[in-house]
This record gives sequence, structure tokens and C-alpha cells, in this order.
Amino acid sequence: MFRNALEEVDSFIKSNVFTLSGNDLYNLKKDFYDKSVEFMGHSNNLTGITELVVNMYLNHWVEAQSLPYTLKRNYKVKGVNGKENELDIAFLDKSLEIQYGISVKREIGSTRWETHEKSSTSYKELTKKYSVRNNLLQDYWRLDNIKRGISRALPTVTIIFEGVKVGEETMIKKLTEDTPSFQYLVLYQHQEAIFYDLKKKLCIL
Repeated sequence: MFRNALEEVDSFIKSNVFTLSGNDLYNLKKDFYDKSVEFMGHSNNLTGITELVVNMYLNHWVEAQSLPYTLKRNYKVKGVNGKENELDIAFLDKSLEIQYGISVKREIGSTRWETHEKSSTSYKELTKKYSVRNNLLQDYWRLDNIKRGISRALPTVTIIFEGVKVGEETMIKKLTEDTPSFQYLVLYQHQEAIFYDLKKKLCIL
């Protein structure tokens, strides 16, 4: 029964891949959590739904364009500091080289940094520059570690489901202006179709 429900969602995404807005994807996630609250009174410890929705969409997004890439989930890459970081979704070409990366966040908020991250020069520089230590900056730090580890400006998009505050929106704009290979897509209240938006952000012609 649950398999049928997931297949129905997947079929819906496939049929509407060209026209689905960011808010449409947000509502798929929201409907799941809202229904969980109806049954259980809460949605605590229910994780992975955001990644599931994004993965479903990207599978059909790649297929619709006949892109020559294989999607790999939770793909570990050794960074410039010798430590591994994960890309939530990596686009691999036929030579198994990473061409694009996707990071998925439910919302922007506080986070715990690893000791080796906090002791790095780049951590000190970034926290001084942006005056925050949230998971958005951590996401940037880890993606930057990967990009410098493979010695190229890998195009990445960080997809954020929940709405962002004014200060967070300003920070996103600043991060993108400072380093254009870092792009962001906030799904909440994003009323336009994201099919071509993603193409533009990843520089896929």
C-alpha cells in the first residue's frame, strides 16, 4: 500500500516535471508531515522526506532532458583538507567524474560543527565575514571543501524547503555574488516552474 502511494507521487512528478513549481514540491513534503501530525500528533523523527521528494524530481528532470549523467546519493568526496564530505546528490558523467552537486536542507537553523571544521582557517574567515555559524554556512563550507578538493568550481545548488528570513535571504544573495558556482533555491512560495530555473543555476544549456 505504501509502495503504491509513493509510486503515485512519483508518477505525478513525472507527468508534471516541466511545470511543477518550487511551492508544489514544498507542498508534497508539507502534506506528508501534516498527515503524520493527524495520525500521531507530531512529526518528530520523521526524516528523509525532503531528500525523497528532491530525488524523485531530479530523476525525471534528468530523464526529460536525456542528460548523460548518473545520480548518486550521499556521495562521499575527499575535500582539500583530506576529510570526506557528502554531496546529497552527485551528477556523475560516464567517466565517473562529478559534474554537478545538489545539497538539500529542510530549513536554515543552528547546527553542530565538527572540531576539525572549527579549527580550520576557512571557518574563521567565513564566520568573521558572514557573522553566522548556522547550517547554511556549514553547507557552504563543506561544499567549498569538496570543490577545492577536486580543484574546480563545481556548480552546486542548495535546495531549501522552508521559507527564509530577511537576513538569511541577504546571506544567500551575498554567498552567490561572492562565489557564483554556489546557487540556492528556496522552494517555499516559489511559484514559478523550477525546471528551467535549475538548468540556469547549474549552467546546463
